Amino acid sequence: MSRATRFAAIQRFFSLLEQQHGNLLSLADNAPVLFAPKLSTEALKKLFSHEVCALRIPKFFSKDGCEKLASILTQDQASTHNWNISRDKAMEASDVDSVGIPYNVALGKGPDGVTRYFADAVPRMQALRAAVGLHPIDQLRLELDELWPTGANLSRNKNGEAFMAGIGRIMHPSINRLGFCHVDEISVMRADRGAFS
Repeated sequence: MSRATRFAAIQRFFSLLEQQHGNLLSLADNAPVLFAPKLSTEALKKLFSHEVCALRIPKFFSKDGCEKLASILTQDQASTHNWNISRDKAMEASDVDSVGIPYNVALGKGPDGVTRYFADAVPRMQALRAAVGLHPIDQLRLELDELWPTGANLSRNKNGEAFMAGIGRIMHPSINRLGFCHVDEISVMRADRGAFS
């Protein structure tokens, strides 16, 4: 598929979204970033009601902790896999590497892949915590559990096994030189839910 064909398909997709869900640009234009000294219930409510498009909490996690975590994630070659994407009925390398196997990738590997995913999830989270201490995902999970009215817990499968919280992603901005934000779902399409990465 040529670049022009792909671009036209993307334009058609967003045109259909506009027709179904209204003026998408107004959601982006009218939703500022909220800067706050710390996470709060009020800030979270503004985010999830789309009054703001993002929260920025300066120094939410220490610079030293971030550098240590980045070093660990980028050196974990044994657990790093390219996040292949489907293009023209074939798999193609993307600009994203994952550190650990995401659940949707494990599903694609069949029952053995899913079994390995759940067997590795808690040990992987514990190993990362042992290496760096409380890391940003742990801190976010704890604060969300304390601040959000219904709390925040790890998702679990029907057998009670925990899903992995904090699959590392290494972004390589070779297509978009300015970088990009990964999302698992276009949450602005649904006022009642959203999946944030």
